[in-house]
Amino acid sequence: MKIYIIATGIAITGLLTAGVAAVNSPKQVEVTQTTEVSSNLSLLTVDQRFLDWKKNKQQQPIHALVQFDKIRSDQQVKQILEKSGAKPYQVFMFLNNEYGSTTIDPQDASLAIIDGARSRSIEMSEKHHKGIQARASRFLKEGFKEGREIAEDLAFQEADRKANLKVLRGNVPIIYAVKVVASEEGLKSIEKSQQVSLVEPGYILPNAIAVPDPMPPEQKLLLKASKKSDKQLEQALKNILNEE
Repeated sequence: MKIYIIATGIAITGLLTAGVAAVNSPKQVEVTQTTEVSSNLSLLTVDQRFLDWKKNKQQQPIHALVQFDKIRSDQQVKQILEKSGAKPYQVFMFLNNEYGSTTIDPQDASLAIIDGARSRSIEMSEKHHKGIQARASRFLKEGFKEGREIAEDLAFQEADRKANLKVLRGNVPIIYAVKVVASEEGLKSIEKSQQVSLVEPGYILPNAIAVPDPMPPEQKLLLKASKKSDKQLEQALKNILNEE
């Protein structure tokens, strides 16, 4: 079982896929190692892990994974969590066939991260567009015949980014899981929701907490468009420069 180790005061950075998914943390962040839970520990049932939290972390909220039955809207996720008092610190997103996540320090867990995940992703997409424009400008000035594959990939990236941005700016559901801090009662309340497929309390390790990662939605196999002629590629690069 793959997990993230979360130590006190450390926030995990999110994925950056095609310049869309983002990191949203007001603090300095540090990437942690992905590791394996020992075979003995991974055999602990959900109820045994709840007992472990009662015994060893009596005054602390439980760190847990909440996986939804399908990709859910921001509002649906907030409603599910708000009723139980659970506060998210990591949001897992899936849009336009790509994965991403946004993370803050668990000590700062808040429903605000759900709105922040979308707005921060839009901001990162817009910054990525500036980088694509700079590269497109260079290709148009210097020519792209020797670096044709890179130039074509650049046009593909921009088309992909625009599709992602359209999803982010719309009210399209993008959240498939969250990691939260909550009470046992709150997590058991969430578990009863028909919109939730899985609730997994974390494992208590020496000086750390291990929370399982969610099972991501299945990606579709996408094929890039056929190669463009020189004239078509030049026009595609010019279009990138003309876009706001």
